[in-house]
Amino acid sequence: MNVHCHRCGTRNLRPAHFRWADLAYLLALQSPVRCRYCRLRFYVSIFKIRKLRREAEERHAREEHGTHVERAVDFEP
Repeated sequence: MNVHCHRCGTRNLRPAHFRWADLAYLLALQSPVRCRYCRLRFYVSIFKIRKLRREAEERHAREEHGTHVERAVDFEP
């Protein structure tokens, strides 16, 4: 059930902004997503969007935590 980019294969995706052309896909229970690396825009099941958001939040928390740890290490005398 892993969602990945069809072009570059990464799982670093985000929900894409809604466009009026997406309405037909939304009626078919598909939602737009965009790859953060190659910028490809494609559609996935709306049930997978929740998982994408949770993974993005976890990744952001890890990156933010890593930044804080590096700053603390750099700050030590």
